[in-house]
Amino acid sequence: MTRNLYSFSGGLKLEPHKESTCHIPTRSISPPKALYLPLQQHIGATAQPCVAIGQHVVAGELIADTPDYVGMRLHAPASGIISSIDNFPVIHPSGLYGRCIELRPENDAGVQQSEMDRHIRADELQNEPLATIRERIELAGIVGLGGAGFPTHVKINEGSTQQVETLIINGVECEPYITCDDRLIQEFAEEVVAGAKLLSRTLAASQCIIAVEDDMQDALQALRENSSDDDIEILSVPARYPAGSEKQLITVLTGKEVPSGLLPINVGIATVNVATSRAIFRAASEGEPLTRRIVTVTGEIANPGNVHAMIGTPVQHLLDQCGRFDPRTHRVLGGGPMMGVEIQDTSAPITKTTNCLLVIARDEEAKPPSACIRCGDCLPVCPVKLQPQQLYEASRVADVDVAQDLHLFDCIECGCCSYVCPSKIPLVDYFRFAKSSIEALDVDRSDADHARALYERREYRLSSAETIGANEEATLADISSLDVGQLQGEVRDAVARSAKRRGKP
Repeated sequence: MTRNLYSFSGGLKLEPHKESTCHIPTRSISPPKALYLPLQQHIGATAQPCVAIGQHVVAGELIADTPDYVGMRLHAPASGIISSIDNFPVIHPSGLYGRCIELRPENDAGVQQSEMDRHIRADELQNEPLATIRERIELAGIVGLGGAGFPTHVKINEGSTQQVETLIINGVECEPYITCDDRLIQEFAEEVVAGAKLLSRTLAASQCIIAVEDDMQDALQALRENSSDDDIEILSVPARYPAGSEKQLITVLTGKEVPSGLLPINVGIATVNVATSRAIFRAASEGEPLTRRIVTVTGEIANPGNVHAMIGTPVQHLLDQCGRFDPRTHRVLGGGPMMGVEIQDTSAPITKTTNCLLVIARDEEAKPPSACIRCGDCLPVCPVKLQPQQLYEASRVADVDVAQDLHLFDCIECGCCSYVCPSKIPLVDYFRFAKSSIEALDVDRSDADHARALYERREYRLSSAETIGANEEATLADISSLDVGQLQGEVRDAVARSAKRRGKP
């Protein structure tokens, strides 16, 4: 039976610019002299180092961990020496530094395997307990490889407690120039399908769909050749940007819209990227942690293509493998031309969410942005049905309350509004800055609430001590214990208020 496809609001038809990389096999590159592994390369709590400077590690060994539920483990991509744990450049719109573990690989980098590695045949996975599979996925440090970077084990655990009607494996690579998912499917379709089956079983999903764009015919054919399971649908969707965005793809495939402030799981749907699906299979079957990914290196560079890269590889090392460029006349984006950010320092490393390095010419004749002329061109292209012009005005003057009332955090930063703006206003940059400002304000408010709770706890204890007398230690201990619980409750309430202000569930 043919599935009916739906359309989403807004979006753009863009030139793909993928011909130079989508038909070339992914190639391996030499290891860099040093790997720089950011401790924060995901949504959630920052990982904490569990290695020391000067320590020797082997490929796949755990080097950073986190006690937090929404966190991510970090593993050594290669065998070598931990040479530093310090602040280094990272890929960020503002060119910020981030805390990283510096690893100096050995000559045989990546050849040795950690003792944690286990080899399990794919067909044996069907008999593995689901709790064991979930544990292996969590231990592997897998995050969403489509760009968001949400810890995959959290998505699986939450999905396991709710009814999942549809599991979507997202291979819709809609942004121009990027072909890393296309190549991954063509070369590892069997593992993508195996990961989809495993994840479908883990979530007890009623149906599973693997979707690609209709201009990814080679990938589509590879999936169909490696899937004989009637329970998995292999579909192609129209190539319209941003069809690969999570909520837009859900609408295209199911006709459902995920309400503002809710997650796909709240409407019975779970989604993961095709590269994440493969990583899940590798973790469950081989005990393989996520330490490498495919990155598209393309644009105005001599030898564009897709490369197998270790997490933590400096951007400059990848660029050198594909042909040099003049930074005076060209710039590098981390990501595609619509959602990518300019990399201020090419010594910054790639992370688990880096899917593309795009070299493009600097437009020396480009005029600075002019004032908004209220033409309204940004309205019909917004796939989330927001009001970009009003959001811009609120963001420009830092009116965070109005920005949130206009559902700022529903913005997926696709760049459609910036693309069509005749005044060339970098609207998405304003929205990103406003989001960061609100999140920083939320942290400040939470810290203030925490400090207030601590102060009130101290005052309460002092007044209680004066009332009951210093010799009534047992009663004082009871009051102290009660205060801790009250304090924890107030902190939880403060965090909940912060999340509500951001429009998150």
